[in-house]
Amino acid sequence: MVLSIEADKLLTKEESFGKEKNRGTFLLCATLVFAILAAFFFGLWLFTITKQTRTTYTEISKLRMELPPDLQKVEEGVFTKFDELNANNGITFVSLDDIIKHFKVLVKNVERAKIYRARNSNIVYGFNKYMLMTDDELRADFMPVETLTSLSPLKNVEFMRSNGVRPMNASHDWREDGVITPVKNQGNSTNSLAFAITSTVEAFHAIKNKQYVNLAEQELIDCVDTYNNTSNVIHNSLDYVTNFGLALEHVYLFSGTRGQCQNITESKISVPGWTALPSDEAYLADWVANNGPVVVGVLVTREMLQYEEGVLSVSYNDCYYRSIGAQFMTIVGYGKEAGDRYWIVKNSWGTGFGENGYMKIERGRNTCGIAQWAFAPSIS
Repeated sequence: MVLSIEADKLLTKEESFGKEKNRGTFLLCATLVFAILAAFFFGLWLFTITKQTRTTYTEISKLRMELPPDLQKVEEGVFTKFDELNANNGITFVSLDDIIKHFKVLVKNVERAKIYRARNSNIVYGFNKYMLMTDDELRADFMPVETLTSLSPLKNVEFMRSNGVRPMNASHDWREDGVITPVKNQGNSTNSLAFAITSTVEAFHAIKNKQYVNLAEQELIDCVDTYNNTSNVIHNSLDYVTNFGLALEHVYLFSGTRGQCQNITESKISVPGWTALPSDEAYLADWVANNGPVVVGVLVTREMLQYEEGVLSVSYNDCYYRSIGAQFMTIVGYGKEAGDRYWIVKNSWGTGFGENGYMKIERGRNTCGIAQWAFAPSIS
């Protein structure tokens, strides 16, 4: 009888253990199922969010009814231009708010252009990618204004005094002499100085040696210290060209971003030194006519960015109090049009900007500091 009772107890314990084991297995399976379902739904949520993030907007004309009432009333041509600029420049926006923000910028710039035209009917203002960009986006695309305004006396540079000028022709255009290389596009590079210096050295070499060369801006971008884009970049760039020269463009290819400096020594083109020219536009014109193109620093304004053709005249206040950055360019000549004297300026924003990549900037008023920061290869 005792054995029977003990056996019953043992059986009860085994059954209890089995039930606990089954309960543990069930809980483990339930936990696994819950974890799998949680992972699935989290993945689904993440995919949805990612898909929404990847959604891009390019055509505002298709979103017209989703815009604020004041923007819906904007004239049809502005909608068309916005979509064209996006398509032509590969611009996309990541949200409805983003596309609305940039459309507002365009609308405001269209109104600005009307004011510019009323002030000077001889200038044509066009549409380009800059008309879609906010002030902060523009500043990121240009060298800081301080690159020019904080410029200290250039080292290893000869300073010329303005001691009068020689009689000169009413106009001079070095493009007609075949010494100016094609207009280039700096793209996403903010280093316009590299393009202006290279263009000037190319012209200097062609005038002096009767040899047309296309030099590598990328070498200056890669090999010159541009830390903080301060005025040191000017000193360093000029010194580099004097001491090491520039490689040919087909040897040192353009990438548009700063990379590792390549040690290329063959076929380098250099200059004997540099001359800082006085802030005297009559002297500057004399130098250009008799010696060749020069590098100039210019303060960039919204009006300048909308330029398409004509002689650009920008107010002192706009230049010095509303500029959004600094741009280096090359003066390749000068002339006169309908009584307006101008500089012929080669830019590096591609041939789609201005007059096939060139600008005519008013001469005689130091427009946006065009004569204030001028330097050229030394003549020796």
